[in-house]
Amino acid sequence: FMAPEEAFFMLSKGDVFNDFAVQIEPGADLDEVIDDVEEELEPSVILGTVKQDDQPSNFRMKEEIRQNRELSDFMPPLILIISSLSLYIAMSRLVQSQRGIIGLAKALGYGNIKLLVHYLIFALLTAIGGTLLGFAIGYYLGAAITELYAEFLRLPFLENRVYPQQVQTAALLAFTASAFGGLVPASHLSRRAGRWPRQAPSLA
Repeated sequence: FMAPEEAFFMLSKGDVFNDFAVQIEPGADLDEVIDDVEEELEPSVILGTVKQDDQPSNFRMKEEIRQNRELSDFMPPLILIISSLSLYIAMSRLVQSQRGIIGLAKALGYGNIKLLVHYLIFALLTAIGGTLLGFAIGYYLGAAITELYAEFLRLPFLENRVYPQQVQTAALLAFTASAFGGLVPASHLSRRAGRWPRQAPSLA
Protein backbone atom coordinates (compact mmCIF):
# COMPACT_ATOMS: atom_id res chain seq x y z
CA PHE A 1 0.00 0.00 0.00
CA MET A 2 1.19 3.52 -0.75
CA ALA A 3 -0.27 6.97 -1.14
CA PRO A 4 -1.84 7.63 -4.57
CA GLU A 5 0.41 10.63 -5.10
CA GLU A 6 3.54 8.46 -4.80
CA ALA A 7 2.12 5.85 -7.19
CA PHE A 8 1.23 8.50 -9.77
CA PHE A 9 4.74 9.96 -9.50
CA MET A 10 6.39 6.56 -10.01
CA LEU A 11 4.16 5.82 -13.00
CA SER A 12 4.68 9.30 -14.45
CA LYS A 13 0.98 9.93 -14.39
CA GLY A 14 -0.62 13.33 -14.06
CA ASP A 15 -4.17 14.00 -12.95
CA VAL A 16 -5.46 10.48 -12.49
CA PHE A 17 -8.56 9.59 -10.50
CA ASN A 18 -9.46 6.12 -9.32
CA ASP A 19 -12.41 7.02 -7.13
CA PHE A 20 -15.51 9.19 -7.49
CA ALA A 21 -17.78 10.27 -4.67
CA VAL A 22 -21.25 11.33 -5.80
CA GLN A 23 -23.66 13.21 -3.55
CA ILE A 24 -27.33 12.93 -4.43
CA GLU A 25 -30.29 15.04 -3.40
CA PRO A 26 -32.71 13.76 -0.73
CA GLY A 27 -35.52 11.72 -2.24
CA ALA A 28 -33.66 10.87 -5.45
CA ASP A 29 -33.68 7.33 -6.84
CA LEU A 30 -30.30 5.93 -5.87
CA ASP A 31 -30.26 3.11 -8.42
CA GLU A 32 -31.20 5.49 -11.23
CA VAL A 33 -28.41 7.88 -10.22
CA ILE A 34 -25.91 5.01 -10.19
CA ASP A 35 -26.97 3.96 -13.72
CA ASP A 36 -26.61 7.55 -14.98
CA VAL A 37 -23.14 7.94 -13.43
CA GLU A 38 -21.93 4.61 -14.82
CA GLU A 39 -23.24 5.58 -18.24
CA GLU A 40 -21.43 8.92 -18.00
CA LEU A 41 -18.20 7.13 -17.09
CA GLU A 42 -18.69 4.37 -19.65
CA PRO A 43 -15.37 4.96 -21.51
CA SER A 44 -13.61 4.06 -18.27
CA VAL A 45 -13.54 0.67 -16.61
CA ILE A 46 -15.75 0.69 -13.53
CA LEU A 47 -14.63 -1.93 -11.05
CA GLY A 48 -17.54 -1.47 -8.68
CA THR A 49 -20.05 0.89 -7.15
CA VAL A 50 -20.41 1.08 -3.39
CA LYS A 51 -23.40 2.70 -1.72
CA GLN A 52 -22.95 4.79 1.40
CA ASP A 53 -24.65 2.21 3.62
CA ASP A 54 -22.15 -0.41 2.40
CA GLN A 55 -19.03 1.67 2.92
CA PRO A 56 -16.76 0.38 5.71
CA SER A 57 -15.92 3.93 6.81
CA ASN A 58 -19.60 4.83 7.03
CA PHE A 59 -20.31 1.68 9.07
CA ARG A 60 -17.45 2.45 11.45
CA MET A 61 -18.63 6.03 11.89
CA LYS A 62 -22.22 4.97 12.61
CA GLU A 63 -20.98 2.33 15.04
CA GLU A 64 -18.86 4.90 16.86
CA ILE A 65 -21.83 7.27 17.07
CA ARG A 66 -24.01 4.46 18.43
CA GLN A 67 -21.45 3.54 21.07
CA ASN A 68 -20.96 7.16 22.09
CA ARG A 69 -24.72 7.64 22.32
CA GLU A 70 -25.06 4.62 24.62
CA LEU A 71 -22.16 5.86 26.72
CA SER A 72 -23.67 9.35 26.94
CA ASP A 73 -26.99 7.87 28.10
CA PHE A 74 -25.30 5.89 30.89
CA MET A 75 -22.36 7.90 32.23
CA PRO A 76 -23.83 11.39 32.96
CA PRO A 77 -26.67 10.11 35.21
CA LEU A 78 -24.20 7.89 37.07
CA ILE A 79 -21.78 10.77 37.62
CA LEU A 80 -24.62 13.07 38.73
CA ILE A 81 -25.85 10.50 41.24
CA ILE A 82 -22.36 10.05 42.68
CA SER A 83 -21.85 13.84 42.81
CA SER A 84 -25.21 14.35 44.49
CA LEU A 85 -24.43 11.73 47.14
CA SER A 86 -20.99 13.25 47.72
CA LEU A 87 -22.53 16.69 48.12
CA TYR A 88 -25.15 15.23 50.47
CA ILE A 89 -22.42 13.78 52.71
CA ALA A 90 -20.38 16.99 52.63
CA MET A 91 -23.38 19.18 53.45
CA SER A 92 -24.45 16.84 56.25
CA ARG A 93 -21.02 17.07 57.84
CA LEU A 94 -20.92 20.83 57.35
CA VAL A 95 -24.27 21.41 59.01
CA GLN A 96 -23.48 18.90 61.74
CA SER A 97 -20.22 20.69 62.54
CA GLN A 98 -22.00 24.05 62.69
CA ARG A 99 -24.97 23.02 64.79
CA GLY A 100 -23.91 25.41 67.52
CA ILE A 101 -23.94 28.28 65.06
CA ILE A 102 -27.31 27.13 63.74
CA GLY A 103 -28.73 27.02 67.27
CA LEU A 104 -27.39 30.49 67.99
CA ALA A 105 -28.85 31.81 64.74
CA LYS A 106 -32.26 30.38 65.60
CA ALA A 107 -32.03 31.89 69.08
CA LEU A 108 -31.38 35.29 67.44
CA GLY A 109 -34.55 34.96 65.39
CA TYR A 110 -33.44 33.36 62.12
CA GLY A 111 -36.06 30.94 60.84
CA ASN A 112 -35.69 27.61 59.09
CA ILE A 113 -36.20 29.16 55.65
CA LYS A 114 -33.30 31.60 56.05
CA LEU A 115 -31.03 28.87 57.38
CA LEU A 116 -32.08 26.59 54.55
CA VAL A 117 -31.34 29.24 51.92
CA HIS A 118 -27.99 29.99 53.56
CA TYR A 119 -26.74 26.42 53.31
CA LEU A 120 -28.40 25.83 49.95
CA ILE A 121 -26.22 28.58 48.49
CA PHE A 122 -23.20 26.32 49.06
CA ALA A 123 -24.80 23.67 46.85
CA LEU A 124 -25.72 26.19 44.16
CA LEU A 125 -22.20 27.63 44.12
CA THR A 126 -20.92 24.09 43.65
CA ALA A 127 -23.30 23.66 40.72
CA ILE A 128 -22.17 26.93 39.12
CA GLY A 129 -18.49 26.10 39.48
CA GLY A 130 -19.00 22.55 38.24
CA THR A 131 -21.01 23.72 35.23
CA LEU A 132 -18.40 26.27 34.14
CA LEU A 133 -15.50 23.90 34.72
CA GLY A 134 -17.31 21.03 33.02
CA PHE A 135 -18.12 23.17 29.97
CA ALA A 136 -14.51 24.32 29.60
CA ILE A 137 -13.00 20.86 30.01
CA GLY A 138 -15.74 19.24 27.91
CA TYR A 139 -15.21 21.66 25.03
CA TYR A 140 -11.45 21.13 25.07
CA LEU A 141 -11.71 17.33 25.23
CA GLY A 142 -14.46 17.35 22.61
CA ALA A 143 -12.27 19.28 20.19
CA ALA A 144 -9.36 16.89 20.82
CA ILE A 145 -11.54 13.81 20.27
CA THR A 146 -13.00 15.35 17.11
CA GLU A 147 -9.49 15.78 15.67
CA LEU A 148 -8.67 12.16 16.55
CA TYR A 149 -11.81 10.93 14.79
CA ALA A 150 -11.08 13.00 11.70
CA GLU A 151 -7.51 11.68 11.55
CA PHE A 152 -8.29 8.06 12.39
CA LEU A 153 -11.28 7.70 10.07
CA ARG A 154 -9.72 9.89 7.35
CA LEU A 155 -12.69 12.24 7.25
CA PRO A 156 -12.44 15.26 4.94
CA PHE A 157 -13.85 17.56 7.62
CA LEU A 158 -15.36 17.26 11.08
CA GLU A 159 -16.37 20.37 12.96
CA ASN A 160 -16.56 20.85 16.71
CA ARG A 161 -19.59 22.93 17.68
CA VAL A 162 -21.28 24.18 20.82
CA TYR A 163 -24.95 23.27 21.12
CA PRO A 164 -26.69 25.73 23.49
CA GLN A 165 -29.63 23.41 24.12
CA GLN A 166 -27.36 20.61 25.36
CA VAL A 167 -25.43 23.07 27.51
CA GLN A 168 -28.66 24.33 29.09
CA THR A 169 -29.84 20.77 29.73
CA ALA A 170 -26.54 19.84 31.35
CA ALA A 171 -26.60 22.95 33.53
CA LEU A 172 -30.20 22.24 34.59
CA LEU A 173 -29.30 18.66 35.54
CA ALA A 174 -26.26 19.88 37.50
CA PHE A 175 -28.35 22.42 39.43
CA THR A 176 -31.03 19.81 40.12
CA ALA A 177 -28.54 17.27 41.43
CA SER A 178 -26.77 19.89 43.56
CA ALA A 179 -30.06 21.19 44.94
CA PHE A 180 -31.11 17.67 45.88
CA GLY A 181 -27.75 16.97 47.50
CA GLY A 182 -27.84 20.16 49.56
CA LEU A 183 -31.55 20.56 50.24
CA VAL A 184 -32.13 17.35 52.18
CA PRO A 185 -29.40 17.68 54.85
CA ALA A 186 -29.86 21.45 55.20
CA SER A 187 -33.62 21.23 55.75
CA HIS A 188 -33.37 18.20 58.03
CA LEU A 189 -30.61 19.48 60.29
CA SER A 190 -31.87 23.07 60.42
CA ARG A 191 -35.14 21.79 61.87
CA ARG A 192 -33.31 19.67 64.42
CA ALA A 193 -30.98 22.48 65.50
CA GLY A 194 -33.47 23.92 67.98
CA ARG A 195 -34.16 20.51 69.51
CA TRP A 196 -30.60 19.31 70.07
CA PRO A 197 -30.02 18.77 73.80
CA ARG A 198 -27.46 20.94 75.45
CA GLN A 199 -24.39 19.15 76.66
CA ALA A 200 -24.07 19.15 80.44
CA PRO A 201 -20.78 20.52 81.78
CA SER A 202 -18.42 17.84 82.96
CA LEU A 203 -17.30 17.80 86.56
CA ALA A 204 -13.58 17.46 87.18
